[in-house]
Amino acid sequence: MDVIAERRIDEDVETSPLAKILATGQISHAYLLLGDEGIALSQGLWFARGLNCLQSEGGTPCEVCDSCKKALHGNHSAIHQITAANGRQFISIEQIRVMQQQAYLSHLEGRYQVFLLAAEQLREEAANSLLKVLEEPPAQTVFLLYAQKDLDILPTILSRCQIVRLGEGVAVSQEEMLAKAADWLNDLSQISADKILSWGDKWDKDKQGVRAFLIAALQCVHETILKNTREQEETAVPAFIEPWLESAAILEETIESLDRNVNQRLLLDVLVLKLKRLLG
Repeated sequence: MDVIAERRIDEDVETSPLAKILATGQISHAYLLLGDEGIALSQGLWFARGLNCLQSEGGTPCEVCDSCKKALHGNHSAIHQITAANGRQFISIEQIRVMQQQAYLSHLEGRYQVFLLAAEQLREEAANSLLKVLEEPPAQTVFLLYAQKDLDILPTILSRCQIVRLGEGVAVSQEEMLAKAADWLNDLSQISADKILSWGDKWDKDKQGVRAFLIAALQCVHETILKNTREQEETAVPAFIEPWLESAAILEETIESLDRNVNQRLLLDVLVLKLKRLLG
């Protein structure tokens, strides 16, 4: 894509969720950009420039500093694009391993090292390898995955990314979804049998909505596990963490079953009963 076309897309991206993230300065280590592939990649590159711009105000890339110019011409040493190589359909596990090595090396240029990955080109083996670096991300490193839809992406990957939906109307933000999921997990002990049934009714016709909610719940569970084990010995798992580990496995299994079109209402009722037993 030439510079003029890139600039034209930049006019739209300045009002996108990515611009809001840059403006806050609260940068996560991993994002999944959902939308048209060309738009997601262009906005991801714009975001990478904003992270590394030498003269940015409010995060918006200036497009004239040395860092922006290098990024625009595709030769910035801290910005990497990972796609299937050598005519292959999928990203190889070797490519992910090379990326991991790069991620843990000190970079001499730029504030952030940024890796853009075509998420739909990840098969399970490569995705599991990527998961390792997402679980223990290097400092000042950002992973930008992009895809047109999230149905074929492992739930464990999704739960470790902030999901950014591009080109859509007003919707519940990822932060709001995480807050709702956290409240729901905290309130499990108060959920009666009647409320379990009404909760299932609420989501019965909205597969995408319930899937997004369960991924947010899974992310909350992972964050709880990480927070409570960070200072523990590697060989010792505190007993109070075990229910959370089991809950994560149940959520992952439920999401995978949902993707296989198992009866959604039954899945939700069983899920809530199991989580209530573990966390209630």
